[in-house]
Amino acid sequence: MDERDIFIWILRALRFPKDMDGLERYLDFDRKTIEWAIRILEERGYIKPSKCDTTCSACPLRDSCSFRKSTMWEITTKGRQYLSSRG
Repeated sequence: MDERDIFIWILRALRFPKDMDGLERYLDFDRKTIEWAIRILEERGYIKPSKCDTTCSACPLRDSCSFRKSTMWEITTKGRQYLSSRG
């Protein structure tokens, strides 16, 4: 598997925001590989840290929320365009 394949897998996984643990579970890749790919994808503008706009006290997911515990990432418009160009 080459690095473009890893980037594609991670971008597909980030169609819905995920944190590092979520990516590990979803992809079953080595954590260091995911961290490396996340860094590169973020530097190139394909992903960004995800922000939650919901007030925690009103959120039904507040007890299991990953936003408060760790960084989550989401795919950017540039990332979606890259992904769609790869089929």
